Order: sequence, then structure tokens, then C-alpha cells
Amino acid sequence: MNSPIQADCEFAVHLPLVAIMYNQGFEIQLRIADYLMIDVELNKTNLHLDECLVGKITIDQIKLLIKRIQVSLVRREVYCPTPELTCTKEDVLTRVDLTNKCPKKGDMIPFKINMASLDLSPSLMQCNPKIVTKYVLILSFIDEADRSLFKPVELNMWRKK
Repeated sequence: MNSPIQADCEFAVHLPLVAIMYNQGFEIQLRIADYLMIDVELNKTNLHLDECLVGKITIDQIKLLIKRIQVSLVRREVYCPTPELTCTKEDVLTRVDLTNKCPKKGDMIPFKINMASLDLSPSLMQCNPKIVTKYVLILSFIDEADRSLFKPVELNMWRKK
């Protein structure tokens, strides 16, 4: 009580999220004119760190020669100490090749990513608005000319107390 304050320092406290009750699946339809129509379904977008992400890709129409279909999980960390200075770091945590050949109309390609085997931490959206951690699932479709069509889907990771 009698000693004067020597130094100030900032710190943040992060409270773990409670289990997210409202967790519906994710469905999206990708289209490129009349050349490509693909349906993508994920079982959920709010995942516990020990869960598995299960999804499937359904080919409705295809007139392009797809060479490869990949699914990647990327961690994006954004650190913003001041509004003028922003640092972004991206780490590819896993990359899964789903096909190495051109799929046909009506093909269904399932995939499963085990989150427990990856080095994950909970998503931080607003932690002293200086640190943001997001997880993004990137679906990539690469054609014969090495052109890439990709669709990012943001995932929310949480853990129990």
C-alpha cells in the first residue's frame, strides 16, 4: 500500500464461450454461368476444438475440366496495436486433396477433418479490439489451365471451460 506504482501494463482476460446451442449446417451453391454448378454442405460452422467437420460437395453441372479439388483450413491472426499499423498472419493448418481427376455430373464427394489432431485455439473476435483470430475453410477448384476458383467459409471455434 505504501509503495508507489512502478509501471503500467495492459492485459486481457478471455472467457471461454459456453456451448453454442444454435448450430445449424451451412449450405451454399457455387455457380459459374452454365459451366459449373456445385452444392457444398457442412454439418456445422460452430465447432468445438475436439469435433470433426463433416461436409460433402455435390456436382450438379460441370462443363469445365477440373484437375483438382482441395479443402484447406487456414488460421488468420490480425494484430492491430494502432489504426495505422495492422499485422496479419495466415497459417495453413491442413490441406486435403479430395480428387485428382475431373468429377462427373451427379458425383458426391464427402470429406471429414478431425479438429482434435490440429493445433487450434478458440476464435477471438473482439479481444481488446487489438487481436482477432479467425478460422477459414477454403474450398478450391483448380482447372486444367491452373486457374483457381475458391470459396472461403468462416468457422467459429470454441472450447468448454
